[in-house]
Amino acid sequence: MLRNAILILLVISSLASGAETVVWQIGQPDRNYKELAIAGDYSAYAKKFLAKPVVFEVGRSDPAAHWPFIQPGPTDAWAGSRVHPRTIRFTLAGEPRGVFRLRIEFVDVQALATPLYAITLGGRSGVFRLQPGGGDASLASPQAGKPQKIELVLPAAVFRKGTNEIVLACTEGSWVLYDALTLLNDPDAKTPEPDVQSVRVTGTPLHIRRDGKVRRAVEVT
Repeated sequence: MLRNAILILLVISSLASGAETVVWQIGQPDRNYKELAIAGDYSAYAKKFLAKPVVFEVGRSDPAAHWPFIQPGPTDAWAGSRVHPRTIRFTLAGEPRGVFRLRIEFVDVQALATPLYAITLGGRSGVFRLQPGGGDASLASPQAGKPQKIELVLPAAVFRKGTNEIVLACTEGSWVLYDALTLLNDPDAKTPEPDVQSVRVTGTPLHIRRDGKVRRAVEVT
């Protein structure tokens, strides 16, 4: 689900080349958040991270201290009922080449107020409707979560030599719980053709009167 025209190819596939290397990684992809800040204690977020937006500087920040395991959404009263944008700032020493892959893995997402999740980089933004998670038990026990992920294959043009930033936010709904975030690069790969992995149509409670007829609104993902 996209709100803005973006030059991000939304494909979940493996690159043909085997030269992919990790640019940076936050957390370990093990379906657990134990190595992230305030792990298992979401109530500590208001005291430690509510005052200003989280900015994680790759190479300087420590995931155990500076990347909270939870990112609230605007329906979370315990976090001020607002959007909490989170920035990953990193440096590329040379001109970006080839294909990059951004992988965001979640331990869980809130089941009832399922969030809209926004990713912004290089002046381009995409918004994704996540799937309902396992429930609030995962706030204390990651094993209770229903893991899911977003994986984007990105052309080098969305990055630049020097400082880059990726901004993440739950723009609607409630929280997400992180497992790991990884940026990879294959400098010799070519951007693959866009591919649709699946299409889902969901009915909504809204009805629209058009041309004298009442039609039901649906959401296509």
